[in-house]
Amino acid sequence: MRVLLGVLIVISGFFTPSFAQDLIVTDTGDSLNCQITKMTDDMVYFRFVQNEKVTTTLLKSDRIQSIRRGYFSSTPLASYNPYKPQIQLRIVGGSSRRLVKIGNEATGVYRDYQQGLKSGYQLDLNGMYYPRETLGFGIKYISAWFSNSMNDVYFAFPDGSSGYFAVSDNIAMRYLGPAVVSRLYLNDALYFRSEISLGYLGYKDKGEFIERLSITGSTMGFYVGASLDYSFTDQVGITGQISLLRGLLTKIQVNSSSLGSQVIELEEEEQENLSRLDFSIGLFLTL
Repeated sequence: MRVLLGVLIVISGFFTPSFAQDLIVTDTGDSLNCQITKMTDDMVYFRFVQNEKVTTTLLKSDRIQSIRRGYFSSTPLASYNPYKPQIQLRIVGGSSRRLVKIGNEATGVYRDYQQGLKSGYQLDLNGMYYPRETLGFGIKYISAWFSNSMNDVYFAFPDGSSGYFAVSDNIAMRYLGPAVVSRLYLNDALYFRSEISLGYLGYKDKGEFIERLSITGSTMGFYVGASLDYSFTDQVGITGQISLLRGLLTKIQVNSSSLGSQVIELEEEEQENLSRLDFSIGLFLTL
């Protein structure tokens, strides 16, 4: 997981906007001062300023005599910035996988039960303001849910008593924090998006073991994510996203009818790992 976290953090570096200063000479001898955005075996995609507007177009490779990357020391694209600040609202959701390790002492039915608690689902909402095409700031909120239950589970207690009991866990996690986003455009409609955030991570488990009880706690959460976004129009698009949320719970509050309310400082080996991987798809709206 340290390797994955490191990779995602590197991916989340901010991309400094730049304008390539390229020269295309056509088969008729025309010279184009432009920014090449994509090249294939058959086509060259580029944009240039025409009639005070940025035009995106393409040429077949057999119509191009030569290409010189970085040929011009200045270009109209460098000083012409048609971008206007944007507000973007996003809603994504999907599966979630907790990264908590199950101890070797958990065997049989209890181990299967803990494995079942590692898979859940999540919903991610965020709003971002982009003062620049490649950089944005905003707020992020994520809810995630994990649950499992078993009936007639046999337990033997240290005092010699034993019995069959119902066991259940209904875990909800809430994350809220500011976020910084960078975007790298692959073409006019497709771009790579990376995001980092540091904020509040809350935990609540409404469960049952012998009696009903609730366990709550909170900690600092660190989020890093990457997505590939495609815009159908200037306003609407779809996204596919993978993200990692890290957090460690060191203190909990337990509430039950027999114990009342107790705050418990967890020993190192008892601390609850809240880290998880989320896989999401969703929509975004650009205003």
